[in-house]
Amino acid sequence: MSDAYALIHGAFRWQVPERLSIAELCCGRWARETPDAPAILFDSDSGCRAQYSFGQLQRAANRLSNALRRLGVQAGDRVALVLPQRFETAVAHIAINQLGAVAMPLSMLFGPDALAYRLQDSEASVAIVESGALDAVRAVRVQCPALRQVCWSASPSRRTAKPAGWPRCKPRTPASPRGTTRPRIPRS
Repeated sequence: MSDAYALIHGAFRWQVPERLSIAELCCGRWARETPDAPAILFDSDSGCRAQYSFGQLQRAANRLSNALRRLGVQAGDRVALVLPQRFETAVAHIAINQLGAVAMPLSMLFGPDALAYRLQDSEASVAIVESGALDAVRAVRVQCPALRQVCWSASPSRRTAKPAGWPRCKPRTPASPRGTTRPRIPRS
């Protein structure tokens, strides 16, 4: 058994393209090929149910990408997300990744100290915050000099739905750190 494993393991090579986009893999191509296919099924705590298609997800992500770009977000920037699990959170992840920026999900349960530490250490430039966490983020904003903008609503801008035009990132470009330290991203 171990000989077969060693043989298989030794021969295996990931087929990783030189450039790729998580947003393209997760949503973009599906929005083009099957725009009406279900992408997200959502059940709220109140019993509300909703279904969102890949086309809807892509259009919303395009609007948010364009809004974030107007705020100055660019490839390599960290964007903190203090949001519950819902459609707008998925939109934010896709939108941020389309720009080549780094989505940094933070728990809604974090208090001011935990938020301050993570926002400072990551050098997040923008935070998209659920209204229930807004007071905690406001309380620490002065301690976070890199934080240029706090958006209290995850609802995407309705100004434009044209594609943001995302960069093809290198496969090792961070998309969503899980630790507390900022990713070491070379600016290009």
